[in-house]
Amino acid sequence: MVWNVTKDDIKVRMAEVGHNTWAPPLAAPAEPPKQEDKTDMAKKLGVESLDYSDFIQAGAWDVHDVLRPIYEDASKTLGKEFPYPGDK
Repeated sequence: MVWNVTKDDIKVRMAEVGHNTWAPPLAAPAEPPKQEDKTDMAKKLGVESLDYSDFIQAGAWDVHDVLRPIYEDASKTLGKEFPYPGDK
C-alpha cells in the first residue's frame, strides 16, 4: 500500500507484488544469458555465481495451485477464456 500525503489530500494506492506478475508479450524472443557470459561477469565482480542463492530459491512460494483455479473460475463465470500465464 502506498500513501501520497500532501497538505491538500491523501491518496491511497495498492501496489502489486512483482513475484507473480507477468510482463506483456515481447517484441522478439527472449534469450537467456549464455553461461560463459555469466561466469565471466561473476569473476569480474568477484563473486562465485550470478545465480540466485539456495537461500533465495528456497523462499520462492509455489502459488500455482492457488492462482490457477482463480483463472479457471473467472473463465467459467465470465464466459471468456483467461489463459493462465504460467502455461505460456
